[in-house]
Amino acid sequence: MPDPFDLLDRLDRWRHLPDYQLERRADVFFSLYLPEVLGAHFGAAFDPTLVPEFPVRLGLIHGTPSNQSFKVDYLALSADRSALWLVELKTDPGSRNTTQDENMQGAVAAGAAALLQGVVHIARASKHKQKYGHLLAALAGLGLLRVPGDLWDILYPDVRRGLTARLGDIRVAPGVAQMTVRLAYVQPEAHHPGEIGFDTVAAVVERHLDPLSQRFAASLRRWSRVAGSTDPRSLG
Repeated sequence: MPDPFDLLDRLDRWRHLPDYQLERRADVFFSLYLPEVLGAHFGAAFDPTLVPEFPVRLGLIHGTPSNQSFKVDYLALSADRSALWLVELKTDPGSRNTTQDENMQGAVAAGAAALLQGVVHIARASKHKQKYGHLLAALAGLGLLRVPGDLWDILYPDVRRGLTARLGDIRVAPGVAQMTVRLAYVQPEAHHPGEIGFDTVAAVVERHLDPLSQRFAASLRRWSRVAGSTDPRSLG
């Protein structure tokens, strides 16, 4: 039987390869601990539920009719519902770019209610209505959207007539407009406020004494070093 820890051994080795994108494979490991990491770093409790690949409508950022989007790695929510957090995971410091940072700042300026309404616009325009139904359900579960009760009967198991009208009845929940939108970047090294380095993540993960947590923490400390800079002879 394969050893599940071999997955982390492979990530430790493969991240050094020229075109290997570690963050796409490692994000699920980070997600197990991310609310706790955010809480420890920012000194506030977080809801344990995350929404991955949260879409931000580009038309909202740039003042156009476009329903295209860019994706934020995770949407997180403070436990007291005072703040909505957009969290980006970067395993390579070179993967951050000016356009993405500007879009993220634009999302902050737009505000929480506009971001949630943007998701509804994207869902109405998308051809993948059932997949967006799962996103809408996740956001409703966090108390961010008010969704008509019969929406699910129209969406599943097959899409029925009347869906467009029902999507138009979705409302942003009361109180969302008062939420602050904040940014966090989880990356190998932290240099500015709002950035969380992998060593900091590892320190939180290490509090858990189970074998998986201890093994993941060891990888995090390795991943804090620049990919490719390690002598391959030392990797086994």
